[in-house]
Amino acid sequence: PSPNEPPARLTLPQGEGSLWITLLESCADNAHARNMDKRLTEFARRNRQDPTWAEAMIWADLRRRQLGYRFRRQQPIGRFIVDFVCFEKNLIVELDGWSHHLEQNWRHDEKRHQRLEREGYSILRFNDHDVRDNRESVVEAIDIALHGR
Repeated sequence: PSPNEPPARLTLPQGEGSLWITLLESCADNAHARNMDKRLTEFARRNRQDPTWAEAMIWADLRRRQLGYRFRRQQPIGRFIVDFVCFEKNLIVELDGWSHHLEQNWRHDEKRHQRLEREGYSILRFNDHDVRDNRESVVEAIDIALHGR
């Protein structure tokens, strides 16, 4: 069966109907999760192909283990896509453009930030202007977070 189709019907013993409903709900949730994962992965792929100028600048400093650790960019984590992540250090680097200063986006970012911290990640946030005006300091802050200096 395809991911969107329920499994073949099972014959259950008398009184086991709630188990069948639970199985169907679980399959529906898994199918939805798989479809969501595919959409998130595709969106992340498009973001990698078309980075912002700030992402391109910082990626030039993070790629190829230049700071001693491997980073991934536009990486899905749960239901979120983060700009950069180093899984070895559980470090996320986020670059915020103008849209992150809108109240509704700021609130979303805050909830996202708290959720990722609960999952064990440390998060560094920088404004795009920080990258433009003082890129070396941004990279230095990332380096300090990685190496604990």
